[in-house]
Amino acid sequence: MFLLREAVADAKSAGWSATSNRRPGKNSTCPSSSAAAQAAADGAGPSQVVNSTDMSPPAAAGSSPATRQCYTLRGERPTVVMTNRAHDIGVARQVGKYSDAVEVAAGCRWLLTAGTPGLALDGTLPDDIAGQAELAWAHIVRMLDRAGMTVHDLVKVTQYLTRASDIPAYAAVRSRFLGDARPASMLLVIPTLVRPDFLLEIEVAAARP
Repeated sequence: MFLLREAVADAKSAGWSATSNRRPGKNSTCPSSSAAAQAAADGAGPSQVVNSTDMSPPAAAGSSPATRQCYTLRGERPTVVMTNRAHDIGVARQVGKYSDAVEVAAGCRWLLTAGTPGLALDGTLPDDIAGQAELAWAHIVRMLDRAGMTVHDLVKVTQYLTRASDIPAYAAVRSRFLGDARPASMLLVIPTLVRPDFLLEIEVAAARP
């Protein structure tokens, strides 16, 4: 409720009246604040997303806000869409680029994927970890897109690799796909997967209003 009040207050301060609990369209995007300001100045039309900012309410000890707000104009009435919030206690950042914990607001839609290997749709399989990682993450992004989500809606990522020596090459591919998204994360090195030529599988959980 605190975050929603803050978002609504921000909207009102800009001269808008906010509505909530309306899902943006699948193709909606959240441009930068500067782009939002320019769009507002240009008189953006109905149903056009015109604002996205990083919210920075006072954080509790050990909490790191990672929540965004998106204003979707319906005429002059923006919709406030809340995303997930990270809570970092300082452990994850010593290991890699992920969050210790991610909080999901009530009422969100969830997407849970199966373990996804780097197997092409035509059945071909690269013989190296980078190639398989590229395909696996491309599949994850495609599933997110079909649910109207992006990597910024990821709550947790679980990765299974069969060789510890592949971790650096895998991490480079993962970082490129995630950008500045910081979901909670677990990486395991296991003896084998369902097919011995699979070098990795990835499963994710994502949530969005």
